[in-house]
Amino acid sequence: MTIFQKMLLTPIIALVLFTFATVYSYLEQQESSLKIENISKDYIPVLQIGNQNIMLFEQVNQQLKDAIVAAELAWLETSQTPSQQLIDNFNTLSRYKHILDEKYVGEVRLAFLKYYSLATELAKTAIAKDSILDINTALIDELEQTQQTSKNKLVQFNEDIKQRFLAEVQQTNQQMDNLLLTTSLISIASLAILLLVTLYVSLTTRSRIKQVIMRMKQLAQGETNFSHRLELGKRDEVSYLMYWFNKLTDKLEQSYLEIERVSITDQLTKLNNRVRCDSFLPAALSKAQKHNSPLSVVIMDIDHFKRINDTYGHLVGDNVLQQVAEVLKTEATGSDFIGRWGGEEFILIISNLSSQAAYQKVENLRVAIAQQNFDDVKHISASFGIASYHNGDTQNALIERADRALYQSKKAGRNCVTMDSSEA
Repeated sequence: MTIFQKMLLTPIIALVLFTFATVYSYLEQQESSLKIENISKDYIPVLQIGNQNIMLFEQVNQQLKDAIVAAELAWLETSQTPSQQLIDNFNTLSRYKHILDEKYVGEVRLAFLKYYSLATELAKTAIAKDSILDINTALIDELEQTQQTSKNKLVQFNEDIKQRFLAEVQQTNQQMDNLLLTTSLISIASLAILLLVTLYVSLTTRSRIKQVIMRMKQLAQGETNFSHRLELGKRDEVSYLMYWFNKLTDKLEQSYLEIERVSITDQLTKLNNRVRCDSFLPAALSKAQKHNSPLSVVIMDIDHFKRINDTYGHLVGDNVLQQVAEVLKTEATGSDFIGRWGGEEFILIISNLSSQAAYQKVENLRVAIAQQNFDDVKHISASFGIASYHNGDTQNALIERADRALYQSKKAGRNCVTMDSSEA
């Protein structure tokens, strides 16, 4: 039973006297509110697109001027992005046939296309001649005319839509004002009944509203256990509130998990970042100690990476890091942990493999990197240091031994795998 239905349990005389007027006023108000909402949903996106089109037009115009002044033909390409966005906006506007004249939209679109085509051709000619003064003044006059025409049409289009929007809102507001007067008269007559109904509804729904408040308070105070959901129970407005609160909790959970993922992910390589590495290794070490299972820590360093950055630039260096990360992910198995340790260094934590098997796996990885065809730099190599867990090892001890083994690989000429000498 809904809250409104509970209100119908009030004295029968009050129901007979006021039900019709109250229901009528309520329905009319809802209809007016819905109408304004629908008008806004229809017109506001169109107005936003119209404003964006004007800004895009100015951007296209400025970029074409910049290309001519700089005499750079390549600069003309920069105008293609806002131009294409403007055309896409026109295509979007064509879907609003219920409020826009498709022919009108087509005229504005055609005016822009005519201007852009003429402007780009004139710009190319000016750049080729290295002077806009050598161009026929008639063409320049025609361009200025088409530019002004296109701009005027864009501005007028937006103004027309704005006026239609305001007119419809004003008409609806007038209807709501009339309804407000009627509702005010009804409210005075039914005040006593409403007070009784309010008290009744308050008593019957208080406990369920309190559930929502308590759960909201828990989330506001940082509760990260999102498994609890409110039980809907009755089918009324409070249940509707609980339903959407549960939906909001679902969204919060998704956002929390996404933030958690981003906080432990290296944004360049999409591997685990240093924060995640520092938290994972102690857990893996504890598990190896508890189950007496093998564990190997591998630190990898891309050989001569500074030379790559100095020779090809940091963007190419970033690309190399990303491709190396892809090779690592391809060669890794489900139980392997891969992370970016820092700079051009990566870390692998290999569980449940003996020292010899871990060594062979890393050797295969070294070969895979050496055989990989990298963009721009073609071929690179990497050096590896391996340290396997011994009883009593700490996190720092493992890292230090892996670092020491990596140093030995570099000392041996790079592009090799070295097992920490204590593994012998």
